Amino acid sequence: MNKIFLSIILGIFLISSISAIEFSNQIPSILPLSVGEHSFKVDVKGTNLENITFSGLDSIIENGKKINFTLPYDIVSNGIPQTLTINYSVSNDFNFNFGKTYSTILKANGTNSSLSNLIVSFKTNNPIKYLDNGNLKIDIDDLSVVNGFGEDNEWYPFDEIKAEIDIENNGNDKIKNIVVEFGLYDKKNNKWIVKDEEEEFSLNDDSEKSLEILFKISRLSRIDLENTNDYIFYIWVTGYDYETLDKTSTYDLEDISLNIDSDFFILDNIQVPENSSCGKDIQITANLINIGSEEQEDVYVLIYNRELGINQKVEVGDIDSFDKKPLDVTLTLPTNITEKSYVFTMSVYNENDEIYESDNNDKSQFSSDTFKIYNCVSKQIESSEKVDNNETEKEEVFNLFGKELPKKNIYIWAIGGLNIILILIIILVAVRLVKKN
Repeated sequence: MNKIFLSIILGIFLISSISAIEFSNQIPSILPLSVGEHSFKVDVKGTNLENITFSGLDSIIENGKKINFTLPYDIVSNGIPQTLTINYSVSNDFNFNFGKTYSTILKANGTNSSLSNLIVSFKTNNPIKYLDNGNLKIDIDDLSVVNGFGEDNEWYPFDEIKAEIDIENNGNDKIKNIVVEFGLYDKKNNKWIVKDEEEEFSLNDDSEKSLEILFKISRLSRIDLENTNDYIFYIWVTGYDYETLDKTSTYDLEDISLNIDSDFFILDNIQVPENSSCGKDIQITANLINIGSEEQEDVYVLIYNRELGINQKVEVGDIDSFDKKPLDVTLTLPTNITEKSYVFTMSVYNENDEIYESDNNDKSQFSSDTFKIYNCVSKQIESSEKVDNNETEKEEVFNLFGKELPKKNIYIWAIGGLNIILILIIILVAVRLVKKN
Protein backbone atom coordinates (compact mmCIF):
# COMPACT_ATOMS: atom_id res chain seq x y z
CA MET A 1 0.00 0.00 0.00
CA ASN A 2 2.78 2.40 0.90
CA LYS A 3 4.64 1.50 -2.32
CA ILE A 4 1.55 2.31 -4.39
CA PHE A 5 1.15 5.64 -2.54
CA LEU A 6 4.82 6.52 -3.09
CA SER A 7 4.51 5.63 -6.80
CA ILE A 8 1.53 7.93 -7.18
CA ILE A 9 3.37 10.75 -5.38
CA LEU A 10 6.45 10.22 -7.54
CA GLY A 11 4.36 10.18 -10.72
CA ILE A 12 2.65 13.43 -9.79
CA PHE A 13 6.04 14.98 -9.01
CA LEU A 14 7.52 13.89 -12.34
CA ILE A 15 4.51 15.20 -14.30
CA SER A 16 4.55 18.54 -12.49
CA SER A 17 8.30 18.87 -12.97
CA ILE A 18 8.08 18.62 -16.79
CA SER A 19 8.38 22.16 -18.16
CA ALA A 20 8.15 23.60 -21.65
CA ILE A 21 11.15 24.90 -23.55
CA GLU A 22 11.06 28.70 -23.67
CA PHE A 23 11.72 30.90 -26.72
CA SER A 24 12.39 34.61 -26.17
CA ASN A 25 14.13 37.76 -27.38
CA GLN A 26 13.84 37.35 -31.14
CA ILE A 27 16.10 39.81 -33.03
CA PRO A 28 14.94 41.39 -35.26
CA SER A 29 11.39 41.10 -33.97
CA ILE A 30 10.04 41.92 -37.46
CA LEU A 31 11.73 40.03 -40.26
CA PRO A 32 12.68 42.10 -43.34
CA LEU A 33 10.58 41.66 -46.48
CA SER A 34 13.36 41.53 -49.06
CA VAL A 35 15.03 38.98 -51.28
CA GLY A 36 18.46 37.49 -50.54
CA GLU A 37 20.23 35.90 -47.58
CA HIS A 38 19.12 36.83 -44.05
CA SER A 39 19.25 35.59 -40.47
CA PHE A 40 17.63 36.20 -37.11
CA LYS A 41 18.52 35.31 -33.52
CA VAL A 42 16.34 33.87 -30.79
CA ASP A 43 17.04 32.71 -27.23
CA VAL A 44 16.03 29.21 -26.13
CA LYS A 45 15.98 27.86 -22.56
CA GLY A 46 15.50 24.32 -21.29
CA THR A 47 16.27 22.50 -18.03
CA ASN A 48 19.83 21.85 -16.86
CA LEU A 49 21.75 19.22 -18.86
CA GLU A 50 18.85 18.62 -21.19
CA ASN A 51 19.33 17.70 -24.85
CA ILE A 52 17.18 19.87 -27.15
CA THR A 53 16.60 18.93 -30.79
CA PHE A 54 15.03 21.14 -33.46
CA SER A 55 12.72 20.34 -36.39
CA GLY A 56 10.19 22.05 -38.62
CA LEU A 57 10.96 25.32 -40.42
CA ASP A 58 9.31 24.12 -43.62
CA SER A 59 9.80 26.33 -46.66
CA ILE A 60 7.25 29.09 -47.32
CA ILE A 61 6.03 28.93 -50.93
CA GLU A 62 4.20 31.66 -52.87
CA ASN A 63 3.55 31.29 -56.62
CA GLY A 64 6.45 28.86 -56.98
CA LYS A 65 8.92 31.15 -55.15
CA LYS A 66 10.34 30.03 -51.80
CA ILE A 67 11.68 31.19 -48.45
CA ASN A 68 14.07 28.45 -47.30
CA PHE A 69 15.30 28.05 -43.71
CA THR A 70 18.28 26.28 -42.17
CA LEU A 71 17.58 24.37 -38.94
CA PRO A 72 19.86 25.24 -35.97
CA TYR A 73 22.14 22.60 -34.47
CA ASP A 74 20.91 20.57 -31.49
CA ILE A 75 22.11 21.88 -28.12
CA VAL A 76 22.60 20.75 -24.53
CA SER A 77 20.75 23.12 -22.25
CA ASN A 78 22.46 24.43 -19.13
CA GLY A 79 19.31 25.89 -17.65
CA ILE A 80 19.95 29.43 -18.90
CA PRO A 81 18.94 31.04 -22.24
CA GLN A 82 21.18 30.24 -25.19
CA THR A 83 21.15 32.20 -28.45
CA LEU A 84 20.37 30.46 -31.71
CA THR A 85 21.13 31.92 -35.15
CA ILE A 86 18.70 30.85 -37.86
CA ASN A 87 19.59 31.51 -41.48
CA TYR A 88 17.05 31.85 -44.28
CA SER A 89 16.95 32.94 -47.91
CA VAL A 90 14.20 34.65 -49.92
CA SER A 91 14.26 33.75 -53.62
CA ASN A 92 14.33 36.46 -56.28
CA ASP A 93 10.92 37.89 -57.28
CA PHE A 94 9.21 36.53 -54.18
CA ASN A 95 6.18 38.82 -53.81
CA PHE A 96 4.98 39.56 -50.30
CA ASN A 97 1.29 40.23 -50.89
CA PHE A 98 0.01 43.09 -48.78
CA GLY A 99 -2.11 42.04 -45.81
CA LYS A 100 -1.03 38.40 -45.96
CA THR A 101 0.94 36.67 -43.22
CA TYR A 102 3.61 34.15 -44.26
CA SER A 103 4.67 31.75 -41.51
CA THR A 104 6.41 28.52 -40.60
CA ILE A 105 7.10 26.77 -37.27
CA LEU A 106 10.35 25.97 -35.47
CA LYS A 107 9.82 22.99 -33.15
CA ALA A 108 11.99 22.32 -30.06
CA ASN A 109 11.86 19.01 -28.19
CA GLY A 110 13.79 18.30 -24.99
CA THR A 111 14.60 15.13 -23.16
CA ASN A 112 13.10 16.58 -19.98
CA SER A 113 10.75 19.22 -21.42
CA SER A 114 7.59 19.11 -23.48
CA LEU A 115 7.49 20.15 -27.16
CA SER A 116 7.52 23.91 -27.80
CA ASN A 117 6.85 25.84 -30.99
CA LEU A 118 8.14 29.17 -32.27
CA ILE A 119 6.07 30.71 -35.06
CA VAL A 120 8.37 32.42 -37.55
CA SER A 121 6.29 34.86 -39.58
CA PHE A 122 6.48 37.69 -42.09
CA LYS A 123 3.62 40.20 -42.24
CA THR A 124 3.49 43.11 -44.61
CA ASN A 125 2.57 46.52 -43.22
CA ASN A 126 2.73 48.26 -46.59
CA PRO A 127 2.17 47.14 -50.19
CA ILE A 128 5.73 47.45 -51.53
CA LYS A 129 7.28 44.27 -52.90
CA TYR A 130 11.00 45.02 -52.74
CA LEU A 131 13.49 46.81 -50.49
CA ASP A 132 13.48 50.60 -50.78
CA ASN A 133 17.00 51.71 -51.75
CA GLY A 134 16.10 55.42 -51.51
CA ASN A 135 16.57 56.26 -55.20
CA LEU A 136 12.91 56.10 -56.21
CA LYS A 137 10.38 58.43 -54.58
CA ILE A 138 6.61 58.77 -54.93
CA ASP A 139 4.29 61.39 -53.39
CA ILE A 140 0.55 61.99 -53.35
CA ASP A 141 0.27 65.63 -54.39
CA ASP A 142 -3.54 65.87 -54.21
CA LEU A 143 -6.71 63.79 -53.90
CA SER A 144 -10.04 65.15 -55.14
CA VAL A 145 -13.54 63.96 -56.08
CA VAL A 146 -14.19 64.88 -59.73
CA ASN A 147 -17.62 63.26 -59.99
CA GLY A 148 -19.77 62.32 -57.01
CA PHE A 149 -20.77 63.59 -53.59
CA GLY A 150 -17.57 63.30 -51.53
CA GLU A 151 -14.70 65.74 -51.19
CA ASP A 152 -11.02 65.69 -50.24
CA ASN A 153 -10.42 62.53 -48.17
CA GLU A 154 -14.10 61.76 -47.44
CA TRP A 155 -15.60 59.67 -50.22
CA TYR A 156 -18.91 58.06 -51.14
CA PRO A 157 -19.38 54.75 -52.96
CA PHE A 158 -19.29 55.30 -56.74
CA ASP A 159 -17.39 58.58 -56.40
CA GLU A 160 -14.86 59.13 -59.18
CA ILE A 161 -11.52 60.10 -57.63
CA LYS A 162 -8.55 61.89 -59.14
CA ALA A 163 -5.12 61.28 -57.58
CA GLU A 164 -2.29 63.61 -58.62
CA ILE A 165 1.02 61.78 -58.20
CA ASP A 166 4.70 62.78 -58.46
CA ILE A 167 7.46 60.20 -59.10
CA GLU A 168 11.18 61.05 -58.86
CA ASN A 169 14.44 59.27 -59.66
CA ASN A 170 16.93 60.68 -57.16
CA GLY A 171 19.63 58.16 -58.06
CA ASN A 172 22.68 58.37 -60.33
CA ASP A 173 21.44 56.02 -63.04
CA LYS A 174 18.35 55.15 -65.04
CA ILE A 175 15.42 53.30 -63.47
CA LYS A 176 13.34 51.34 -65.98
CA ASN A 177 10.21 49.14 -65.92
CA ILE A 178 8.63 51.56 -63.44
CA VAL A 179 5.10 50.49 -62.53
CA VAL A 180 2.80 52.65 -60.37
CA GLU A 181 0.11 50.76 -58.45
CA PHE A 182 -2.64 52.14 -56.26
CA GLY A 183 -5.58 51.04 -54.17
CA LEU A 184 -8.04 51.71 -51.37
CA TYR A 185 -7.40 49.31 -48.48
CA ASP A 186 -9.82 48.27 -45.71
CA LYS A 187 -7.65 48.00 -42.57
CA LYS A 188 -10.40 46.45 -40.48
CA ASN A 189 -11.06 43.55 -42.85
CA ASN A 190 -7.60 43.36 -44.49
CA LYS A 191 -8.79 43.58 -48.08
CA TRP A 192 -8.62 45.85 -51.11
CA ILE A 193 -11.72 47.81 -52.11
CA VAL A 194 -9.97 49.17 -55.20
CA LYS A 195 -6.67 47.98 -56.69
CA ASP A 196 -5.16 48.78 -60.10
CA GLU A 197 -1.97 49.85 -61.86
CA GLU A 198 -0.73 52.23 -64.57
CA GLU A 199 1.35 51.46 -67.66
CA GLU A 200 5.09 51.15 -67.06
CA PHE A 201 7.67 53.78 -67.99
CA SER A 202 11.32 54.72 -67.34
CA LEU A 203 13.04 57.66 -65.64
CA ASN A 204 16.55 58.92 -66.25
CA ASP A 205 18.69 59.93 -63.29
CA ASP A 206 17.61 63.17 -61.55
CA SER A 207 14.28 63.34 -63.41
CA GLU A 208 10.62 63.19 -62.45
CA LYS A 209 7.17 62.46 -63.83
CA SER A 210 3.65 63.55 -62.82
CA LEU A 211 0.56 61.37 -63.23
CA GLU A 212 -3.18 61.92 -62.90
CA ILE A 213 -4.96 58.71 -61.94
CA LEU A 214 -8.75 58.34 -62.17
CA PHE A 215 -10.66 55.55 -60.46
CA LYS A 216 -14.15 54.81 -59.16
CA ILE A 217 -15.25 53.10 -55.92
CA SER A 218 -17.67 50.70 -57.58
CA ARG A 219 -17.16 47.29 -55.91
CA LEU A 220 -20.01 47.51 -53.39
CA SER A 221 -19.69 43.84 -52.42
CA ARG A 222 -16.28 44.57 -50.85
CA ILE A 223 -17.44 47.52 -48.72
CA ASP A 224 -18.18 46.87 -45.04
CA LEU A 225 -21.32 48.77 -43.97
CA GLU A 226 -20.01 48.95 -40.41
CA ASN A 227 -16.61 50.36 -41.38
CA THR A 228 -16.43 54.04 -42.30
CA ASN A 229 -13.04 55.29 -41.07
CA ASP A 230 -10.48 52.48 -41.32
CA TYR A 231 -9.37 52.94 -44.91
CA ILE A 232 -6.03 53.88 -46.46
CA PHE A 233 -5.33 55.02 -50.00
CA TYR A 234 -1.95 53.59 -50.99
CA ILE A 235 0.17 54.50 -53.98
CA TRP A 236 3.36 52.52 -54.57
CA VAL A 237 5.96 52.23 -57.28
CA THR A 238 8.42 49.52 -58.33
CA GLY A 239 11.29 49.77 -60.81
CA TYR A 240 14.61 48.23 -61.85
CA ASP A 241 17.50 50.44 -60.73
CA TYR A 242 20.59 50.35 -63.00
CA GLU A 243 22.65 51.84 -60.16
CA THR A 244 22.12 48.90 -57.78
CA LEU A 245 21.20 46.35 -60.48
CA ASP A 246 18.16 45.35 -58.43
CA LYS A 247 14.48 46.14 -58.05
CA THR A 248 13.37 48.83 -55.63
CA SER A 249 9.97 49.87 -54.22
CA THR A 250 8.56 52.76 -52.24
CA TYR A 251 5.11 54.11 -51.34
CA ASP A 252 2.94 56.93 -49.99
CA LEU A 253 -0.45 56.89 -48.29
CA GLU A 254 -3.47 58.95 -47.15
CA ASP A 255 -6.11 58.07 -44.54
CA ILE A 256 -9.62 57.92 -46.03
CA SER A 257 -13.17 57.96 -44.65
CA LEU A 258 -15.97 56.28 -46.59
CA ASN A 259 -19.41 57.83 -46.05
CA ILE A 260 -22.29 55.35 -45.75
CA ASP A 261 -25.63 57.13 -45.17
CA SER A 262 -28.78 55.31 -44.12
CA ASP A 263 -30.72 56.18 -47.27
CA PHE A 264 -29.17 57.63 -50.40
CA PHE A 265 -29.26 56.81 -54.11
CA ILE A 266 -27.12 57.47 -57.13
CA LEU A 267 -27.79 57.08 -60.85
CA ASP A 268 -24.76 55.64 -62.58
CA ASN A 269 -23.95 55.11 -66.26
CA ILE A 270 -26.76 57.32 -67.60
CA GLN A 271 -27.04 56.76 -71.35
CA VAL A 272 -28.96 58.85 -73.92
CA PRO A 273 -28.52 58.91 -77.73
CA GLU A 274 -26.20 61.58 -79.09
CA ASN A 275 -28.96 62.82 -81.40
CA SER A 276 -32.55 62.16 -82.41
CA SER A 277 -35.35 63.59 -84.55
CA CYS A 278 -38.48 65.50 -83.68
CA GLY A 279 -41.42 63.22 -82.98
CA LYS A 280 -39.20 60.14 -82.58
CA ASP A 281 -38.75 57.85 -79.57
CA ILE A 282 -35.68 58.28 -77.40
CA GLN A 283 -34.34 55.57 -75.02
CA ILE A 284 -32.77 56.43 -71.65
CA THR A 285 -30.94 53.81 -69.56
CA ALA A 286 -29.09 53.97 -66.23
CA ASN A 287 -28.27 51.98 -63.08
CA LEU A 288 -30.16 53.04 -59.96
CA ILE A 289 -28.00 52.12 -56.94
CA ASN A 290 -28.90 52.19 -53.25
CA ILE A 291 -25.64 53.26 -51.57
CA GLY A 292 -27.35 53.60 -48.19
CA SER A 293 -27.27 51.11 -45.34
CA GLU A 294 -31.04 50.43 -45.32
CA GLU A 295 -33.54 48.89 -47.74
CA GLN A 296 -35.81 51.43 -49.49
CA GLU A 297 -39.39 50.89 -50.66
CA ASP A 298 -41.51 52.34 -53.50
CA VAL A 299 -38.63 54.18 -55.12
CA TYR A 300 -39.23 56.08 -58.36
CA VAL A 301 -37.33 58.33 -60.76
CA LEU A 302 -38.64 61.54 -62.32
CA ILE A 303 -37.25 62.47 -65.76
CA TYR A 304 -37.78 66.13 -66.60
CA ASN A 305 -37.16 68.75 -69.31
CA ARG A 306 -39.30 71.89 -69.38
CA GLU A 307 -38.64 72.87 -73.02
CA LEU A 308 -39.60 69.43 -74.27
CA GLY A 309 -42.65 69.28 -72.01
CA ILE A 310 -41.44 65.97 -70.52
CA ASN A 311 -42.11 65.08 -66.86
CA GLN A 312 -42.04 61.27 -66.82
CA LYS A 313 -42.39 59.22 -63.62
CA VAL A 314 -40.67 55.81 -63.72
CA GLU A 315 -41.63 53.33 -60.97
CA VAL A 316 -38.70 51.24 -59.70
CA GLY A 317 -40.00 49.63 -56.48
CA ASP A 318 -38.01 48.24 -53.53
CA ILE A 319 -34.20 48.16 -53.52
CA ASP A 320 -32.00 46.51 -50.87
CA SER A 321 -28.98 48.20 -49.34
CA PHE A 322 -25.97 48.19 -51.70
CA ASP A 323 -28.14 46.74 -54.46
CA LYS A 324 -29.02 48.17 -57.87
CA LYS A 325 -31.77 48.00 -60.47
CA PRO A 326 -31.65 48.90 -64.15
CA LEU A 327 -33.58 51.91 -65.42
CA ASP A 328 -34.81 51.61 -69.01
CA VAL A 329 -37.43 54.02 -70.36
CA THR A 330 -38.53 55.17 -73.83
CA LEU A 331 -39.88 58.71 -74.31
CA THR A 332 -41.50 60.28 -77.38
CA LEU A 333 -40.12 63.66 -78.40
CA PRO A 334 -42.52 66.45 -79.45
CA THR A 335 -42.75 67.41 -83.14
CA ASN A 336 -42.92 71.19 -82.91
CA ILE A 337 -39.61 72.00 -81.14
CA THR A 338 -36.42 73.85 -81.93
CA GLU A 339 -33.44 72.03 -83.35
CA LYS A 340 -30.75 72.27 -80.63
CA SER A 341 -29.15 70.38 -77.72
CA TYR A 342 -31.13 69.31 -74.66
CA VAL A 343 -30.45 67.76 -71.22
CA PHE A 344 -32.70 65.65 -68.96
CA THR A 345 -32.79 66.15 -65.17
CA MET A 346 -33.30 62.85 -63.32
CA SER A 347 -34.33 62.84 -59.64
CA VAL A 348 -34.77 59.86 -57.28
CA TYR A 349 -37.81 60.01 -54.95
CA ASN A 350 -38.88 58.02 -51.88
CA GLU A 351 -42.32 56.70 -51.02
CA ASN A 352 -43.22 60.10 -49.51
CA ASP A 353 -42.54 61.89 -52.82
CA GLU A 354 -39.36 63.48 -51.45
CA ILE A 355 -36.02 63.57 -53.22
CA TYR A 356 -33.44 61.49 -51.38
CA GLU A 357 -30.80 63.54 -49.55
CA SER A 358 -27.44 62.60 -48.07
CA ASP A 359 -26.34 63.45 -44.55
CA ASN A 360 -24.44 66.35 -46.17
CA ASN A 361 -27.72 67.65 -47.70
CA ASP A 362 -26.80 66.63 -51.25
CA LYS A 363 -29.80 65.60 -53.37
CA SER A 364 -30.12 62.44 -55.46
CA GLN A 365 -30.47 64.54 -58.60
CA PHE A 366 -28.53 63.96 -61.80
CA SER A 367 -28.19 65.28 -65.36
CA SER A 368 -27.91 63.30 -68.56
CA ASP A 369 -25.37 64.07 -71.25
CA THR A 370 -26.54 66.57 -73.87
CA PHE A 371 -28.28 65.23 -76.96
CA LYS A 372 -29.06 67.05 -80.24
CA ILE A 373 -32.48 67.05 -81.93
CA TYR A 374 -32.60 67.34 -85.75
CA ASN A 375 -35.15 67.19 -88.59
CA CYS A 376 -37.89 69.31 -87.05
CA VAL A 377 -40.03 69.72 -90.26
CA SER A 378 -42.54 72.24 -88.93
CA LYS A 379 -39.78 74.58 -87.87
CA GLN A 380 -38.08 74.24 -91.25
CA ILE A 381 -41.32 75.24 -93.07
CA GLU A 382 -41.70 78.29 -90.87
CA SER A 383 -38.09 79.18 -91.57
CA SER A 384 -38.67 78.89 -95.38
CA GLU A 385 -41.73 81.14 -95.17
CA LYS A 386 -39.69 83.75 -93.35
CA VAL A 387 -37.07 83.62 -96.10
CA ASP A 388 -39.79 84.20 -98.80
CA ASN A 389 -41.21 87.12 -96.86
CA ASN A 390 -37.79 88.67 -96.47
CA GLU A 391 -37.18 88.36 -100.22
CA THR A 392 -40.49 90.13 -100.92
CA GLU A 393 -39.68 92.89 -98.49
CA LYS A 394 -36.24 93.37 -100.04
CA GLU A 395 -37.51 93.67 -103.69
CA GLU A 396 -35.11 95.61 -105.95
CA VAL A 397 -35.99 99.24 -106.83
CA PHE A 398 -35.09 101.61 -109.72
CA ASN A 399 -34.41 105.35 -109.37
CA LEU A 400 -36.21 107.37 -112.04
CA PHE A 401 -35.83 111.15 -111.90
CA GLY A 402 -35.13 110.93 -108.16
CA LYS A 403 -38.04 108.62 -107.60
CA GLU A 404 -37.62 104.96 -106.42
CA LEU A 405 -39.85 102.64 -108.37
CA PRO A 406 -40.04 98.83 -108.20
CA LYS A 407 -37.76 97.41 -110.84
CA LYS A 408 -40.40 94.97 -112.10
CA ASN A 409 -42.76 97.93 -112.73
CA ILE A 410 -40.05 99.67 -114.78
CA TYR A 411 -39.75 96.54 -116.93
CA ILE A 412 -43.50 96.55 -117.59
CA TRP A 413 -43.50 100.25 -118.49
CA ALA A 414 -40.54 99.87 -120.81
CA ILE A 415 -42.18 97.03 -122.72
CA GLY A 416 -45.41 99.04 -122.97
CA GLY A 417 -43.52 102.09 -124.28
CA LEU A 418 -41.76 100.04 -126.94
CA ASN A 419 -45.08 98.66 -128.14
CA ILE A 420 -46.51 102.20 -128.50
CA ILE A 421 -43.47 103.38 -130.47
CA LEU A 422 -43.74 100.36 -132.76
CA ILE A 423 -47.44 101.11 -133.46
CA LEU A 424 -46.63 104.75 -134.23
CA ILE A 425 -43.93 103.71 -136.70
CA ILE A 426 -46.36 101.39 -138.48
CA ILE A 427 -48.97 104.19 -138.73
CA LEU A 428 -46.39 106.66 -140.19
CA VAL A 429 -45.23 104.14 -142.79
CA ALA A 430 -48.86 103.47 -143.78
CA VAL A 431 -49.64 107.20 -144.16
CA ARG A 432 -46.61 107.74 -146.48
CA LEU A 433 -47.63 104.87 -148.69
CA VAL A 434 -51.13 106.33 -149.04
CA LYS A 435 -49.77 109.79 -150.07
CA LYS A 436 -47.52 108.30 -152.77
CA ASN A 437 -50.43 106.53 -154.34
